[in-house]
Amino acid sequence: MTTLLSEALNLAEDSQTGSELVETVRKLVRLESAVRAAMSHAVAVAISQGAHESAGHATAAELLRSECHLSGREANELAVSAVRLREQLPCTLVALQSGLITWAHATTLVRAIDRLGLETVRKVEHDWIELIATRTGPEALQRLVHTRHLEQVGYPSRTASESPVSEALPPRSNVLNVHSDASTATPEAASTSKESQAPERPSSDEPTQDSCLDSAPREAPSELSDGQRSPQAANEAQVQPDAATEPAWPAASTLTLSSDNSPIAAEESTKPTGGCVHPRCATRASLREIAFTVHWLDGGQSTILSHGLVCDEHAAALTSCPLDRIRVGQSSMIRTIGPALVTDAA
Repeated sequence: MTTLLSEALNLAEDSQTGSELVETVRKLVRLESAVRAAMSHAVAVAISQGAHESAGHATAAELLRSECHLSGREANELAVSAVRLREQLPCTLVALQSGLITWAHATTLVRAIDRLGLETVRKVEHDWIELIATRTGPEALQRLVHTRHLEQVGYPSRTASESPVSEALPPRSNVLNVHSDASTATPEAASTSKESQAPERPSSDEPTQDSCLDSAPREAPSELSDGQRSPQAANEAQVQPDAATEPAWPAASTLTLSSDNSPIAAEESTKPTGGCVHPRCATRASLREIAFTVHWLDGGQSTILSHGLVCDEHAAALTSCPLDRIRVGQSSMIRTIGPALVTDAA
């Protein structure tokens, strides 16, 4: 460890190639994780022996703030994580000590205990470390924890105010007020303007050429003005453009999120209404292309392409969670093929 630190501190420009520098950074990151694990274990032992009380501090976090000059947030996080990693999440502590995951991954799993419960985290701890934490950054793991938490407590129900149509249309009272103002104010303003700009007419009873031309624009219009339209017609005029340009969306497909075969999309063909295809998710979603490269047991390889309305949280779950089974729907029969390793989820 000392040699690696000395080499890193004595680095000079052009002393190593690009690939060598990248490897040095990787070694330093793994070293930082190992140091974090050692520090966490030492703090956990100190808390177990009551070292903070012997030093005259009420809590371990207070000891870390006073003796190690950590911020309040860092001290609290280290004190809580140290105890939980040692007593409740041994797999996470081992992975951190070996440098397979970072401190951010470890603290994400520690905080997941508060949101998901200890038993749930213990069941998925090994899989999440091996399949997610060792391959991606902590953001994917955080999104997965958030999605699992929403599945436990329930998704928020959509209200009428969140409807795309209600957002596109102005309030009905405002539309009526605009039309009423236009119908009452416009004729008076038009008549006043025309009277002030009209030239003097001769006193003769026979109409002249100028009077004929002047009377032409005064003919009643063949169509109703905007102010004279009924509220229903005005609303239809605002809704029709959106309806005319509505694209043809492909039907959502049926996939599975994990080996428990819990569906994430409705099997029947539905048009998008703005909600996620997850049956218990009412979050606003957008149409996404979902592609999987499947490696079969006989060595073959296939790419499955589909589309579906998926929210950000379940899109993160698709990119983070491996699938070991695929449900294929044909008419009214559903058969399962697998187990098959699915990689490169996009």
